[in-house]
Amino acid sequence: MSTGIVRVSGDATVSLSGPAGRFGAGVVPTGTYEVTATFPGRDPRSFGRVTISPGETVRIACDAGFSNCLVEG
Repeated sequence: MSTGIVRVSGDATVSLSGPAGRFGAGVVPTGTYEVTATFPGRDPRSFGRVTISPGETVRIACDAGFSNCLVEG
């Protein structure tokens, strides 16, 4: 199975959900995932989709002050 890496920074709990399952930061099987982040004291919020390619590192940076996450990868 091909994998990529997801690195998360900031003050949110991030999960990726897709056909291969649900994952957090770390090694993730390749595929397309819905990105959801939960900031302390707030409801989960969707931040779009990301596709993990073989060997790729995706970075997700979250900032509670702006209630926003940026996905780079």
